[in-house]
Amino acid sequence: MNPLEKSKSHDKSPDKAPKKPRKHIRKAGQLDRNEMSELFKMAQLGNQPEWFPEHLHITIDDGPYPHHLKKILQVLDRHNVKATFFLIGSMIESQYRKDPKGTRKLLLKLLNKGHEIGYHSYNHCHNQRVKNCGGKTFESLSAKDIEYDIEKFKETLEKVLEICYIVKIGRTPGGKGRTRRAVSDAFRNQNLEVHKHWHDEPARRERPRDPKKYHELKKDHILLFHQKKETAKELNDLLHKIRRNEPPPTTPSPNPPSSQ
Repeated sequence: MNPLEKSKSHDKSPDKAPKKPRKHIRKAGQLDRNEMSELFKMAQLGNQPEWFPEHLHITIDDGPYPHHLKKILQVLDRHNVKATFFLIGSMIESQYRKDPKGTRKLLLKLLNKGHEIGYHSYNHCHNQRVKNCGGKTFESLSAKDIEYDIEKFKETLEKVLEICYIVKIGRTPGGKGRTRRAVSDAFRNQNLEVHKHWHDEPARRERPRDPKKYHELKKDHILLFHQKKETAKELNDLLHKIRRNEPPPTTPSPNPPSSQ
């Protein structure tokens, strides 16, 4: 055999078996993929203006902080846009102790304007250092503990509002434990939809999203804001841009003249 041919024969290596697709391994006590997709779906609040993107949802976490909340409500009212406010039970209680009538009036105004109040925990246990959390977060709380937390939130809200308001929606602090079945079970047992996560937090974006993209959405897109000093201005700027970039209405083409 020609030595050159011999070396070539040795270079031949058996064909490698094609790699098998990696399977998604779900840990015990975790949601599956279909269940996790539900975390990013929200029902649109009624009576949004015509220019507001069909699949866009504005959510605002924490508080109530009356000074910031009043300004945020003014902006939303100016644009006639509805939002979901995920409030903290202990903050509702704290503001109520300081100003019972003012706190009740502010939260009732929020609801009367067509906005929604959601559960955002009682003590906002997003890390182990938070006071009154016993070193636990929603990544370690049992379903029973979470149910108790939801009940305490509901009772506090009803006491302040002095009306029966049905809380339908919730979000864990910082999104902690959102993929845990214990969290979804507790929410379900308390007649809440699954935790509602977010796709985007505009205040943390280095480059603002093109407002035109919001009008092109085909699926739900949840925005996250917080009750802070700068939030009213951020919301006002965003809503102005979205409104200015509303696509023109489509007009049906005229019927061609019939041939006789």
